[in-house]
Amino acid sequence: MGAEGSVLQGCKLDEPLESSGHSHQPDWVIHPARRDDGSQVSVFVHKGDRKSEDARVQNAAKQLKVLRHPTILKFFASCKNVEGTYLITEQVKPLDLVLENLSSEEICVGMYNIIEALSFLHTRGGVSHNNVCTSSIYVSSQDGGWRLGAMEHLCKFEDATVQFLKDSKPLRHSEAIPPEEKEDSLTSNAPSLGHARDAYAFGILAEHLLQYLEELGNDFKINLIKLSIYCLCNT
Repeated sequence: MGAEGSVLQGCKLDEPLESSGHSHQPDWVIHPARRDDGSQVSVFVHKGDRKSEDARVQNAAKQLKVLRHPTILKFFASCKNVEGTYLITEQVKPLDLVLENLSSEEICVGMYNIIEALSFLHTRGGVSHNNVCTSSIYVSSQDGGWRLGAMEHLCKFEDATVQFLKDSKPLRHSEAIPPEEKEDSLTSNAPSLGHARDAYAFGILAEHLLQYLEELGNDFKINLIKLSIYCLCNT
């Protein structure tokens, strides 16, 4: 993952961001930081020694490094040492921390950002995120745009086997898991429907976000949900 610890040289970490109390991503502690050149970044820190945790964390780092899109959390560098794993990204805050302070317009634009991110993953990457929820979304400190992160469970459509989904289910946000998985009635998983899991999770996410859009009226909110799901199911 790069030179051991070298990516942290010249990077001054501030105190970690507080937990929102709603996070379903306990793996990472996020520090705002500043590099020697004055640029502001976020440093994600994971400290753990279980092999199962390490595999998920390394997958998150690998996927962020490979997947490049304006609505995907921008990766700069990473390293691993005896103390843990460190990811340096553009400076962001978890959506859960700032959601209460966002306007309806910012939330609508942010939802569209996530649709773009998922469409990119599905059509260009042939991968599913498998854990779309508020705690997998970050807000850019630079432009206010929403970024999709938390790639721990991301995989190729064909790799999202019944066993893979069963093993990862306890670690994913429960509301992002479709009914057939919750009921253990999933017996096969066609790669051609790999996007459907993310579409379902986005629908649950959108339903949650609607409570912050009260002033826009019910008709607008219903049409917004319909359009969002249509876009995801037709990519």
